[in-house]
Amino acid sequence: MTPAMLQNFRRIGIQAPSDLRGRSGDDLYAGLQRTHGEIPHHSVLYVLRAIAHFVRTGERRDWREFVDIGHKRQQPPRPPRRPRY
Repeated sequence: MTPAMLQNFRRIGIQAPSDLRGRSGDDLYAGLQRTHGEIPHHSVLYVLRAIAHFVRTGERRDWREFVDIGHKRQQPPRPPRRPRY
């Protein structure tokens, strides 16, 4: 895991792998949106879904396998855009 992703997890209160139990990738992504104040790249959502799947099932799967799930599910709500002046 990259240092940037570890820092992101700490920002949303994830200090240890056990803190991921019961959390979905979509919930984690929404938490990142709130802490960053902007929308993280969509590939982060797929990685978070893969991590949540591993914690839930113990099955390692490539994050790319979760891309189709992202297109089938409703994407997390986007925060309102700031007006440009």
